[in-house]
Amino acid sequence: MKAIRYILLIFSAIIIKAQSLNGYLENQKFEEFPKNIVTIKRNILNEKSSLELAKYDYVLGKNFEYLNQEDSALYYYMKSRDLFGKLNYKNQYHDLSLEIHKVISSQVNYDKYGYTFFNDYYNYASKTRSNERLALAYNQKAIEKFYEFDFDKRKNVEVINAAVKVLDTAYSYSKNSTDLETRVKILNNFGLFNYTKDNFQTAEKFFIQGIDLATKYKIKYELFILYYNYGNSFFIQKKYNEAVYWFLKAEAVPIQQYELKSKRLLYQKFKESYDHLNDHSNRKKYDSLYTHLNKKINDTEQNIAIHQINTQYQVVEKDKQISSLKKIAMSYQENKILYFVLIGLVFLIAMYSFIRWKRVDHTKKKLDLEKESLQIEHTQTIQELEKVKQLVIEDHIVLKNRTKIYLKELLYIKAEDHYLQLYTSKKKEFVRGKISEIIKELPPNFTQVHRSFIINKNSIISNNGASVFLEGKIEIPLSRNFKKNIE
Repeated sequence: MKAIRYILLIFSAIIIKAQSLNGYLENQKFEEFPKNIVTIKRNILNEKSSLELAKYDYVLGKNFEYLNQEDSALYYYMKSRDLFGKLNYKNQYHDLSLEIHKVISSQVNYDKYGYTFFNDYYNYASKTRSNERLALAYNQKAIEKFYEFDFDKRKNVEVINAAVKVLDTAYSYSKNSTDLETRVKILNNFGLFNYTKDNFQTAEKFFIQGIDLATKYKIKYELFILYYNYGNSFFIQKKYNEAVYWFLKAEAVPIQQYELKSKRLLYQKFKESYDHLNDHSNRKKYDSLYTHLNKKINDTEQNIAIHQINTQYQVVEKDKQISSLKKIAMSYQENKILYFVLIGLVFLIAMYSFIRWKRVDHTKKKLDLEKESLQIEHTQTIQELEKVKQLVIEDHIVLKNRTKIYLKELLYIKAEDHYLQLYTSKKKEFVRGKISEIIKELPPNFTQVHRSFIINKNSIISNNGASVFLEGKIEIPLSRNFKKNIE
């Protein structure tokens, strides 16, 4: 009987060892943010198994990633990867390298890490000859090649052609694997790359192929993205009825991954489409949905911050208790003879400590309630300040050459070397200066969308994730580091 148990134990370990990272997400309920995050953190405080801790840290990272909380996601992915590495779980260790690379590639500290984690993942994929991993690696390479395209001048189309070639390699590997989700992602990227260079017919072919595959195998989030991108291709062509048709299909797809901000972006597109169609009723409907969802996102982010503070407090309290126990153990070893003499006194001290702890606990609960009340007041104050901030817009600025620029006419600013070009609806001004200096002089309706561009948000007509379109059919490149500025 013991031999059978031993064999089953080994077999169970083999299954866990071979399990993919996604296997740890199967029982997660991502629609319960941030409640799910709090539950996992409580489990971590009581967990002793390094393997379970590694899993919890990974799931926490994925929770924060789906909420677009990149800093927190990166922190927990790093912790999880370190634990898997110490346990010699090679698949999970190297798979997390790609997860980490995708998170840091959208952050300001991207230059600090570079391609360190991506190279680790790619080398492991090549070493193991895994079609699934190689497909993901080449798909990521193609995406980053695509971002080298100059959306301002639109001259280096060869960059997109090079990205498509890399994507061809990714698709070849995906056809030899069972990872259908990656295959659908690649088809979506084929469509996106093609309509960026106005090759709409080719893009449509890939979108339809991806939609068929995602529908058949119920790959919901990728289906949502396909519908959205397909609709956006019609929006760019000014075929607004067709755009709305595909946006409605995207809205009908139930998703958990990146749900809040994905739906907010979709509602924005609905508003813009119905504006062009002069459909005021539907425009009002989606403006209301957008406003409600925006508030929910802000509330969720506030709740996450509060729960992180509470969790840190619990960790500190636990560390204090562990430290006290260590001191007691050392004292016992050094004073065994006095132990029985002092046991009565220790008992009395313990009783006193317990009573005091109860009082402290009561005080803590009272403070928590007061803190929650203050947080609500703080949130309301911030919301009021944001409203006031949006109303206070400067009338004009005066440049170094004494030229007066009226802000309501200013569309965008472009930086070149040590000079700035200011484009208004009536004229163009050229002045010496830095983009980091002039942004401080501008009101909140001006925001940076690229390292060389500042735009007037009041002039935005639309955006496709890679470019922002202003009044007068002006296209401005949108850098991934500044996307949050126009969300």
